[in-house]
Amino acid sequence: MSCFKKLPGVRLPERKQGLIRFLCLNIEEQPMWMRQKFERLCIACGGLHHCALREVMTTERTVEQISRQYHVDAGTLYRLRKAFYEAW
Repeated sequence: MSCFKKLPGVRLPERKQGLIRFLCLNIEEQPMWMRQKFERLCIACGGLHHCALREVMTTERTVEQISRQYHVDAGTLYRLRKAFYEAW
């Protein structure tokens, strides 16, 4: 398992970023209200790219790998990920 490090440009403290990241990595084990919040945020922040954003947040695959799979610019996924963290 990779070690978490603070994402540059996200205006949240490292501890809160880490909490959000690890909750998302374990989203299937979270209560229903948390899973619903997660899905709403993916749709609200990701728009047409919500499936790619969901993959970014719930796997340890790189943004570049996911961008190739979903045919979305990596820069777009980085912006969507930032918006997701800040909307949480």
